[in-house]
Amino acid sequence: MSKNDIQDSDNLNKDGNVILLIVIAIATMIIVVVGATFAYLETVIEQEDSANITGTTEGGGDMFLLDAGDDINIDVTYDNFGIQSGNVTDETIASIMMSAGENDSSHKYKMYLKVEDNDFEYTSGSCYSNVLDEISGITSREECTENGNLWARLPGEDYYSCYSKANTEKIENDLYNQNEVTCSVYGNSAWVQEAVPELVLDIYKNTGSTDETACLENDGKSVGVCVKPDGTIIDDITDEEDCTDGNNWVNNEFKENKCFKYLKSVDITEASKDEVLEIIDSAEVKAEAGQSTADFYIGRIKMINLEHNQVVNNRKMFNGKLTLKIDDLTAE
Repeated sequence: MSKNDIQDSDNLNKDGNVILLIVIAIATMIIVVVGATFAYLETVIEQEDSANITGTTEGGGDMFLLDAGDDINIDVTYDNFGIQSGNVTDETIASIMMSAGENDSSHKYKMYLKVEDNDFEYTSGSCYSNVLDEISGITSREECTENGNLWARLPGEDYYSCYSKANTEKIENDLYNQNEVTCSVYGNSAWVQEAVPELVLDIYKNTGSTDETACLENDGKSVGVCVKPDGTIIDDITDEEDCTDGNNWVNNEFKENKCFKYLKSVDITEASKDEVLEIIDSAEVKAEAGQSTADFYIGRIKMINLEHNQVVNNRKMFNGKLTLKIDDLTAE
């Protein structure tokens, strides 16, 4: 073998080693990237931050598609919110779809609301004069008011404190002129806040029906549920005419060829930024072997017009999103 042949052979071996090293490096990178991707998605699910996730269960038999819908935004201004202007609302539709494997299957899941931003507060309340005696050591509205004291904010302050109700006097005024701003003109006055829901999340769930007429009407009567002021359903009242005594009748809704029935309401007026609220603690999706099923939800956030002066909430906003979680889901 000539000297040139030996040199060519050495170069070929070097080239082969370089190619092999490149292949090994690429394979390693792929493993790292894929592993990191799966780890990232699993972390996302654990933190209830998921938006649109496709995955299978740990056993690998069932497949899912979780769609959290769009972000929900409320922006209150003088232009869209005032006396007799109605509520300000925004909504999205979230869904969980499941395809069962070789066996009948069911899985538990939860729904959350992730609060991205919120600066709303309660504006209902009353104006009291001679609010002088602060009670130290009490830092919550609930603890303060359960003993008959006043959870109040003095003019110019940006926080509420607990004050003794003794020797105070409630200043009577018409509802529209009764608010924290007008209260400040009285001497030794304070605005006593009441936790009347203003920003609420309403949840509706699909019934499975695609018949619009049957969804909305039955024998000439509207179809829906009777709801207490706190948002809970009164199961034994099934006719609107019997839904009285301060309760509200909530009609079914028909959207995207689906019938939706009211499920619950959650007061989120003072939900904190970055807070994650559990909205549904346990729901179940079921499917027979080889079949598919889906649950759909309307998530509607509304700023309620209480028809009193809610000027304190002017130019405030909310932003958040629904999230869904199945405990035994492996992301893909």
